[in-house]
Amino acid sequence: MKDLRTTSMSLERLIPRLRDGRFEIPDFQREFEWEPKAIDDLMRSIFRDYYIGSMLLWKGEDNFDSLSCERLSGYKGDRHDREHIVLDGQQRLSAIYYAFFAPEKPAPKRKNRGFHFIRIDRFMKEDYQGAFSYRLSQKIPFELPQEQFENHYFPLSTLGSGTMDEWFQGHKEYWKQRKEQEKEAGSIRDTDQYDQDLRYGEEFHEIIRDIWRRYKISYTELGGEIGVDKVCDIFTKINSTGVKLDIFDLLNAMLKPKGVLLKQLWRDARKESPDLESPIFRRMNIYVLQVMSILIQGDCSPKYLPYLVPKQHRRIRNEDGSFDHKVYIDDSDDFMSHWKQSIDAIKDARDLLSREYGAIVPKFIPYPAILPIFAALNMTAGAALPATTRSRAFDKVKRWYWASVFTRRYAQAVETTASRDYREVCAWMEDGSDPDVITQSVGDLRLQEFTQQGAAIYNGIINLIILEGAKDWYTGKDPDPKDIDDHHIVPKSWGRKRGLGKEIDTILNRTPLSSNTNRSVIGSSLPNEYLPKLMDEIGAVRVRRIFDSHLIPEDAFDILLKRPFTPKDFKDFTDARERAIHGAIERLLINPGG
Repeated sequence: MKDLRTTSMSLERLIPRLRDGRFEIPDFQREFEWEPKAIDDLMRSIFRDYYIGSMLLWKGEDNFDSLSCERLSGYKGDRHDREHIVLDGQQRLSAIYYAFFAPEKPAPKRKNRGFHFIRIDRFMKEDYQGAFSYRLSQKIPFELPQEQFENHYFPLSTLGSGTMDEWFQGHKEYWKQRKEQEKEAGSIRDTDQYDQDLRYGEEFHEIIRDIWRRYKISYTELGGEIGVDKVCDIFTKINSTGVKLDIFDLLNAMLKPKGVLLKQLWRDARKESPDLESPIFRRMNIYVLQVMSILIQGDCSPKYLPYLVPKQHRRIRNEDGSFDHKVYIDDSDDFMSHWKQSIDAIKDARDLLSREYGAIVPKFIPYPAILPIFAALNMTAGAALPATTRSRAFDKVKRWYWASVFTRRYAQAVETTASRDYREVCAWMEDGSDPDVITQSVGDLRLQEFTQQGAAIYNGIINLIILEGAKDWYTGKDPDPKDIDDHHIVPKSWGRKRGLGKEIDTILNRTPLSSNTNRSVIGSSLPNEYLPKLMDEIGAVRVRRIFDSHLIPEDAFDILLKRPFTPKDFKDFTDARERAIHGAIERLLINPGG
């Protein structure tokens, strides 16, 4: 790509650039977090010539202020020749700064300043684990060169101050003088020890000089002429290398100068709606931005989200090849209005999934990443007029949703798929042609194969069973969201003993039940043991009706009662239930409104 180049720089080139304040950290980066032990580990990797990963740098130019950039943690230099914005690699770069410059600001979780050393004697004896040491200045100062020479502690801060050669010259003279003093005093100490100290110092000096000049730190540099939107696009393209950009934090930095505190807005939203903090919604803050982007631009790819910043111009190519520049958000008040609309859309969508789509708890949602497009489509459908058109629009959103779940449409390329689906479904609401996903068949779905809890189709079937009116086996009541899980119908232990492996975990052998019913009714018993007891207690007709609400029809129910119950019976039961579930899926796709 012309917008970036991958290269490297030596420590000899990097350290002066750190001293000159060439690197700044954007506001979206987290604080420097590495404790001294982690810094020692990094130094151990560098001085053993190990690869420490690549950094991602952006030539700052006019972007420092727009991203609310700050200096590296601990930086107190007089010069401020800022050049690069550190997008990835802040922790490593800050750790190098702390090791080589020993700033006055204490390291994370330390109250006092400290220094990083290499024990020369241990390093030369290849005791690399014990060679790297951190010392607080109050406890073991080692600030005087003589103390460092005597204890074989080489301070890495000499590399930052540019006094490395002078230090080693002092080390050499110190041990020569000590040797002469010992000779004159007639000490019994073997002078060979002093020769070894001298030799270690000279050899270690050569090693350090070699590492200083030869060790390379890789980095990818983004050109300063590219805009923030292009940076996001590049992140998307190179994300497979492990470089990650949190677009929410990036936008938070871009919005600060506009008077919008995005992180605070998100904190306030979570306070008002704790459900937004469910573990499966770990990207919910980004989902809200995606809803905004879909409703405003019809697209939610990361590279388009920066256009949510007020006064940000987007360059749009026309059909004739010319370009227009469009601004979507006028000012901070306009942003706040769209933000509130998107928060409401997300909350309404979550409520709708619970009430009308069977996802009564967040963990049962088939695709958390489908939430932004689902929220945007429902908001668009809700704005349709007249009411009859609105009703048809909601039905079409339902058909799109279920078709997307059972065709596994949102398993990958989520943002691209969402943008295309929004355009196609909106056109369909206005009596355009059916979207492609509606025409796809799900008849070839082999439900026996779905055994992983939380997978999209697995959860989709749990949703479907709940929509069918599944009642608790013992109480006959609707499932309680606070006490529900998907449990085995034929016990897992029975299947394991008979070598069924993962087959016993198939969704065809699972159903939503309360934990109490699972313990008190099923336990480790086979259906031919617990079903007769249940029928005696609450009535056979009622039990069969309840099981039918779980998509366990008469023929499947009768198989569960067989004595003895064999692996073949288990296969016959899952086949019968698969037919029932396939029928329910087909009905749902044809007439989702019931």
